[in-house]
Amino acid sequence: MAHPHKRQCIDCIPYRIGVIIISCFVAIFGGLSIGLQGADERSSMEVKVSSYIGGAIYILLAISGCLAAQYKTYKIVCYFSVFWWIATLLTILLNTLAITLYLTVFEGYARDVCFETLTEAFDFMARSC
Repeated sequence: MAHPHKRQCIDCIPYRIGVIIISCFVAIFGGLSIGLQGADERSSMEVKVSSYIGGAIYILLAISGCLAAQYKTYKIVCYFSVFWWIATLLTILLNTLAITLYLTVFEGYARDVCFETLTEAFDFMARSC
C-alpha cells in the first residue's frame, strides 16, 4: 500500500513556504548576477549580455515560483518544480560549456584574467599587512 503523499519540503516546511524561500534566493541570485557583471569593466559586451539574460531568467523563475505558491494549488507548485529543475539542468549545461570554451578556445584570455585577478589579490593582501 502506498504511503500518502506529504505536501512538505524537508519534512517540516510546507511546499508553499519552501517555494517562496527558494524563489527569494533565486531573485537575489538573479539580481546579483546582473549587478556584478554590469560593474566589471573588464567584461566584454557578450559576457554582460549573457549575464543580463541569465539574471532575467532567474528573476522570471523567482516570479513564477511566488505566483505558484500564491495560487495554493499543489499542481501548480509541481509545475514550478519541473520548471526549476529544467532551468537548473540548463544552467549546469551552459556553465559546463562556458568553462570548456574558456579552457580550450579562450585559453590565453582565461590565463590572463586569472593572472590579473591573482596579482590584484596578492597586492591587496600585501597592502593590508
